[in-house]
Amino acid sequence: MTESLRIAGAVEVLGEASLLAAFGVLATFKAMAVKSRVMSWEPGQGIESHIELAAQVAALVFLVLLWSCGSSLKRRPRDSFWPGG
Repeated sequence: MTESLRIAGAVEVLGEASLLAAFGVLATFKAMAVKSRVMSWEPGQGIESHIELAAQVAALVFLVLLWSCGSSLKRRPRDSFWPGG
């Protein structure tokens, strides 16, 4: 029984680590896209370019939020974060 609990714990840690790695990679790619958009910015562009840049930045912020929430869950006990769990 102890061995199965140990394996289950290792699988859980690997799952959390892979999710954090995936969100980190996605956030890195999104940051590179935002940087590329800013570096190729030309004065006098239309409102569509401003909206597209704002959408790119919002997506980056969302990915960083997901990554930070996922990394903070590792530091808290589960029963204090999920009531009834």
